[in-house]
Amino acid sequence: MKLYEIRADIENCVKVDESSEDFVNTETGEVFDKEAFEKLQGDFDEKVLNLAKWIKNLDAERQAVFNEKQKLDKRKKALDSKIESIRNYLDFCTANIPKEKLPKDATTVITRIKSSSVEVNLAELMKWENGYMYLIESDPKPDKAEIKKCIKSGATIPGCQMVEKQNLQIK
Repeated sequence: MKLYEIRADIENCVKVDESSEDFVNTETGEVFDKEAFEKLQGDFDEKVLNLAKWIKNLDAERQAVFNEKQKLDKRKKALDSKIESIRNYLDFCTANIPKEKLPKDATTVITRIKSSSVEVNLAELMKWENGYMYLIESDPKPDKAEIKKCIKSGATIPGCQMVEKQNLQIK
């Protein structure tokens, strides 16, 4: 997908040859060769504008990929639901048929396998004095929104600070 035409020599500042040490690996996300770009002929403003247009092209492609992924995720979820619904109906229909009498053919075999799972009523487990032994602790994560709110109101929180940044914006 291309919204803007970019100078070919600028687009060539991306890794092409795996054996070349001048370029960076496209698989790591580090694809732009700054030295090759700086050696290019042309007006600085033109080169910078071409980079900005290139970013806009890549951003549009990324958005298209994201949108397609969303569509595919919805489709997958619908298929998962269909499978589950049909599986439940098949289970209901075959519940009283003995294992050895379940239908089968050359491509499909239906069978039943015993399994077990544990169901936990957390409230009941926690009433028990040793219930805590059966809990899994997760790693703590800082609540950055709450920390930001406290710092803005004048509080000092050790190890935390507000950092002002200048973010590049391309429209």
